[in-house]
Amino acid sequence: MALLFSILGFFWNLFWIYASVGVLTFENRMYYKQHPNLSGNDILNSASDPVQVTTVLFLLISLFWTGNVILNTVQVTVAGLVATWCYDKVEARSFCSPAVTQSLCRSVTFAFGSICMGSLLQGTVSSLRSVVRCGRRSLEEEHHDDNNNNNDDDNN
Repeated sequence: MALLFSILGFFWNLFWIYASVGVLTFENRMYYKQHPNLSGNDILNSASDPVQVTTVLFLLISLFWTGNVILNTVQVTVAGLVATWCYDKVEARSFCSPAVTQSLCRSVTFAFGSICMGSLLQGTVSSLRSVVRCGRRSLEEEHHDDNNNNNDDDNN
């Protein structure tokens, strides 16, 4: 079961990359249509566009959310299987036993709302942490470049 969900996660990541490239390409084209005086070297200007920043944030949330839904669905299914095994070891004996399919059905029906809500919260926090980490790294590089430029000026 974990292998099936891993394959699902792999194909979701491929689809997400394909969709993200398409959306961001479209956003860049729209930005350059609105600002025709910019050249292709002004990519940083389009990265500061609020629409594109919002789009990237929502794409990150969708990536982390779906990944967490897949991961948490497997986790709830395994927890249900372990609980079934504790009460009825014969029913949960093999890989294709009814306990596995019943546990999977319970996790994608009755528990799926809780899985999705928890994954949404976790995905949003993970997305915001990634954005903050990227911003910090960018500021550190900028600060490091400024210090190198000041040292070069002092040496001359």
